[in-house]
Amino acid sequence: MINNHSLTVLRWTARIWGSLSVAFLLLMFLGQVIDPEVPFLSSFHTARDVGIFLLFPVSTMIGIWIAWPNELVGSLFTLTGISGLFLLRNDLLFDPWISIIIAPVFIYLFVWWMDRKQEIGED
Repeated sequence: MINNHSLTVLRWTARIWGSLSVAFLLLMFLGQVIDPEVPFLSSFHTARDVGIFLLFPVSTMIGIWIAWPNELVGSLFTLTGISGLFLLRNDLLFDPWISIIIAPVFIYLFVWWMDRKQEIGED
């Protein structure tokens, strides 16, 4: 069984890593929006493009923010968005940047699972 101190360290690792992921995504998003040479909306040519944008980075940022107070809901929100992204863009399935950005979600899930195990007294 993992002790409470280890869970706290893992939780804060996920929070810090997740915050860095959101900061990176926001930086990329703002760079796209502020670019004077390419208007933001001109990068969306189809409804599929808008859907991909909503699945990543938007749902990822929202899910990671939700995971701070609610690890399960935030993680599932992010993973649902990423799954949708991979259905639309299977070429991104093994993209290392996406893996690095969403990695804290798996830590959040592990922490949530271990918390629940401790609450019900399982070993």
